[in-house]
Amino acid sequence: MKIFISIFLIFPFWTICAQQNIISDTSLNPANLSKELREIEITFKNFPPKVKVIETCSSKSELCGTMAFGSSSLVEILDGSYSKKQIYISTLCLETNYEVGKIYRIEITKSPSFGLGLCNDQFFDRNWNHESLKKPMIFGILKD
Repeated sequence: MKIFISIFLIFPFWTICAQQNIISDTSLNPANLSKELREIEITFKNFPPKVKVIETCSSKSELCGTMAFGSSSLVEILDGSYSKKQIYISTLCLETNYEVGKIYRIEITKSPSFGLGLCNDQFFDRNWNHESLKKPMIFGILKD
């Protein structure tokens, strides 16, 4: 009887949460990203710049599962049309070990279509107005 009551009480809550996820997923669209951020991603895919790591933090990959976590690094772009600009490079469910002060190249990866917590007390949500962030955030990996 306790199991029946538990299922009876939990199922409507779960259904509401699932419906909210479906509703928010329908509004996920790369067009929601700012024009500048799209231009940065396209430029970096075609011409990966060198960057210098200013600060970095890493989430343990085993934290991913029921919730998504990511690592994030603030970098300064050293070459190209965005030289001297600072941006966040984030990764999903990947533990990173980037060294502060070291120079890397960016390899752009696809942004997740869902929200995730980042190790520097930031939260990524595809529906946010990214122009409100202090620094742009794109997803990628830093390579030697």
